[in-house]
Amino acid sequence: MLACHLSKCKQFLSKNDKYLTNIVHSTLSKAKSLLKLKEDYVFDRLVVFGDSLNDISMFKIADESYAVSNARDELKELATQVIGYNEEDSVAHFLESVMEESLKIQRKGHSATFCSGK
Repeated sequence: MLACHLSKCKQFLSKNDKYLTNIVHSTLSKAKSLLKLKEDYVFDRLVVFGDSLNDISMFKIADESYAVSNARDELKELATQVIGYNEEDSVAHFLESVMEESLKIQRKGHSATFCSGK
């Protein structure tokens, strides 16, 4: 019975194949799930982060995609940018810097509005 179900699956091996494998039904992907969420919640932009082969589908449909430095080479080739290593919390640092920049822009806009008396 399990073999029947597994025949409809695809497998992704991690960079260190002997410790991790992902088995997913062949009709499912991260891209399909994210497109559904984008549609349901009306996101303007889709920004993703990844490191392995199971992230390729979402990298292909994203507006921006960021691979960590220790990502598979195939994924890095698709990335908008390669950021630091995942062991160095590079995704968290990237998000913090984006949030800080966004707050600076908002403060400048608010400051200008406040000074003009509006």
